[in-house]
Amino acid sequence: MILLQLIGFLIFFSGLFLFVALVLWIFTRWKMPKLLGASLVGSAAIILLFIVVSQIAFLILRPVRPEREEIIGQYEIDRSRYAGKQADWQHATYALQISQNSAVVRDARTNTKWEYPIIWYHQPDYRWTFRDEGKRHHMLAEGPDLYRERSGYHYVFKSPLYGDVFFRKNQTTAP
Repeated sequence: MILLQLIGFLIFFSGLFLFVALVLWIFTRWKMPKLLGASLVGSAAIILLFIVVSQIAFLILRPVRPEREEIIGQYEIDRSRYAGKQADWQHATYALQISQNSAVVRDARTNTKWEYPIIWYHQPDYRWTFRDEGKRHHMLAEGPDLYRERSGYHYVFKSPLYGDVFFRKNQTTAP
């Protein structure tokens, strides 16, 4: 963090120095000494380097943008978010399946499933919402909220019984 502040400080004052020197040179036809000219070139190089490095970092570190085909599939409780017995029990009990037209919650205890129609929209990522605002299973009472990361994405649903419930795509069943 301190390194980023230092880099920002250097870039700001390099740019300010470059701007003042160029204004002086343009309006007064001031003859720049060699050291000042080298400083200007160095300042311009630092600014250009920062722009290039920041663009490369943006390309490397930006979050994924899943397509609809990538979203469709089996999801399981993400135990890495809140590890413990409750997460293990939820992982063993509940599963979520997202298909082209519906979201299905499965309960392994009673071997029942609840299916709800969904609508897809593309703004700017492929996302979906429930078609109706009726009463749903508590695991899908609110949401879905899609959280994108550099290495993937996950869904968060707010359950009145469990709080935030995190679902991550099951990679063993993914195509």
